[in-house]
Amino acid sequence: MRKWLIGAGGAALLLAVIVIVILSSRSSLRSFLSPGNRDSLQRPGQPVVMPVMVTKDSLNANGIMFVLGNMRPPEGAVVNEEEGVLVASRSGTVLLCDTLLYNARMDTADLDADGTTEILVEDFSGGAHCCYTLRIFGTEEGAVVVSNPLDLGHSEYALSDAEGGVKNIICRDPAFAYVFTSFAASRMPLVVYRYRHGRLVRAREEASQVYLTDIRMLEDDFRQTVGELPGGRIDCSDTLSTGDVKSIIAALVADYDGMRKPDLGWEQLDALYPCPDRELFRRQVQALLK
Repeated sequence: MRKWLIGAGGAALLLAVIVIVILSSRSSLRSFLSPGNRDSLQRPGQPVVMPVMVTKDSLNANGIMFVLGNMRPPEGAVVNEEEGVLVASRSGTVLLCDTLLYNARMDTADLDADGTTEILVEDFSGGAHCCYTLRIFGTEEGAVVVSNPLDLGHSEYALSDAEGGVKNIICRDPAFAYVFTSFAASRMPLVVYRYRHGRLVRAREEASQVYLTDIRMLEDDFRQTVGELPGGRIDCSDTLSTGDVKSIIAALVADYDGMRKPDLGWEQLDALYPCPDRELFRRQVQALLK
């Protein structure tokens, strides 16, 4: 990802024109992002060719307009891939221009219940179940504040209501995929965040109800999975079935750890997993939690 924070001068004027045209027409426009990009889009000896910005979405947050679009290389350009771009402006002045992945999407929410709206931008790289990235664009005294990015891995985020109108940002931990079983059978525990002072921070005890809901689902999953095994019990010699069971138990332990009740998670592991490699399994889960 490349980012330009726009100051005074020709670049600011050029990008201001871009935004004004986007806001007035909401249609395609031709623009340069930088001399370097302009040069990379032309063949040697050919006239300069310009990319086309196609607007996908626009949202207003506290008087700042955020416009999400794609930079589409012109026909015949050396660069053939489309690239996303996010432009933020206020009263015709460009505050930020940020390049994104082509499959980006954005939404709005008042995440910290302070009466102002945040913009949530999620990138998707494409490919086999990977990869999503989330960033929050807030506003403060007429400026744009960009949060630390979250690597969501294989799953998208979800929002839920919390006390006082605050939002939980609910994600899955991609570190647990493939560890004990196939991707399709992997259970990934929750990771809950909240937006505070322009940053995304972990929510633990305060998000206990979110974790407990997932724990109940995993417990039901465990009972169903074991119930479908031959004899309704875990066969320690069957690495395939024990792998699926380990994935569920590991997610249980991680959810308890997420709400700062790790002892309950380790009790679950000892009670649910009867096989002789229990200590090795325990160490594997501990490594994932670090």
